[in-house]
Amino acid sequence: MFDHLTARTKGTAFGLAAVVAWAAYNIGVAAGRADGFSVADLTLLRYLGATLALTPWILWKGRSRGSRLGWKRLLVLLAFAGPHFGVLYNIGMPLTRLSHAVVISPGFSMIVAFVLTALALRLWPSPRRILGLAVLIAALICVAADRAGTGPEPVSYLRGDLIFVLTGTLYGTFSFFLGRWKVDAVQITWIISAASLAIVVPAYLIFATPTDHSALAWAIQFVLQGVLGGGWAIVLYTLSIQYLGSGRAGIFPALTPIATVPLSLPITGAQPSTYEVVGVALAAFGMILSLGGKAKRAD
Repeated sequence: MFDHLTARTKGTAFGLAAVVAWAAYNIGVAAGRADGFSVADLTLLRYLGATLALTPWILWKGRSRGSRLGWKRLLVLLAFAGPHFGVLYNIGMPLTRLSHAVVISPGFSMIVAFVLTALALRLWPSPRRILGLAVLIAALICVAADRAGTGPEPVSYLRGDLIFVLTGTLYGTFSFFLGRWKVDAVQITWIISAASLAIVVPAYLIFATPTDHSALAWAIQFVLQGVLGGGWAIVLYTLSIQYLGSGRAGIFPALTPIATVPLSLPITGAQPSTYEVVGVALAAFGMILSLGGKAKRAD
């Protein structure tokens, strides 16, 4: 049906679909927490949905290098992207604005991954990447400077911002190990989701009480948290890489903040401040800049 489409068109379509999926996930977390879903509820839905959503892909593709990762490396990856990552993300969302989450977390993730790669491989980043990181840092400062309210005691988002600094650091380290060990992203996401689910389910049954919401509300969050955000966004992005290459496809994660803020307006009703608009734009520009240029090995 789509055979007539060029590889670039297909790759772009998959990439944009991944951006929408990531944006929907972030909006879903913010809306879910505002509607009364607990951290435990959303964490369970994230890993349950991701495991179920990725299982058909895993069965279709079969075994890959991710399935032969080994216990030691799997435990390392779980230490950075296990169930505590989802818990932290859900805790942080009500403590700050959505724009802070979608800028600070991926921003720190990119910075940490670059720094670890440079240190491990003794590589000097290209001038373009240095400029991109500088712009990204400026965006983080701009977003962090945003405070709610106009009265004498504006609301501080510091606690929420620091949580997303932590989630970005965790995911940046996780991304570094993924690249260093040449692990299949979809396969390892499924493995980590399934392993996390094995931890989350018993803890949820023992310590948590399901929030009193309609079956439809639970189904919507199941789709947003797990099927889209935790599951098929990864598949869509992987397909984009297959058609465009990692260099061109790398632009799509950088577009997620730009997509999330305007898409959230009808749901959250929160109008972005000048700080947020400038910060989101700078963050996307910095991430895109950081994708270019070649690193040189340090002497």
